[in-house]
Amino acid sequence: MDKVFLDKYVPRVWELYLAQAEESMKEGALSKKIKELIGTAISISMHCEPCVKIHLRRAIKAGASAQEISEMVGVAIMLCGGTAEVWARRIVETEIKNLGRKNALVSSHKSK
Repeated sequence: MDKVFLDKYVPRVWELYLAQAEESMKEGALSKKIKELIGTAISISMHCEPCVKIHLRRAIKAGASAQEISEMVGVAIMLCGGTAEVWARRIVETEIKNLGRKNALVSSHKSK
């Protein structure tokens, strides 16, 4: 994670935050993919666009499919109402399209 003003003014707080975040997202009874999908759903409910992007990209990297992501968004919408759908649609659609482009690039490099 990039340094922020907390790192400069209260470095111990920032250090503890990063350690807690790292520990929370480790593989355990829940896989990293599931934890990142949960993080994405919570981020949608909080309307934190940077958080959605971070957790969604990590979920994709951990193996989340477009179908799994779509079902997670459905749960977030069910819990948060229609505003979550309107707000999240643009971000999630963009990231899924980017996933498709990345997969196409990986496939083209593997075939060479």
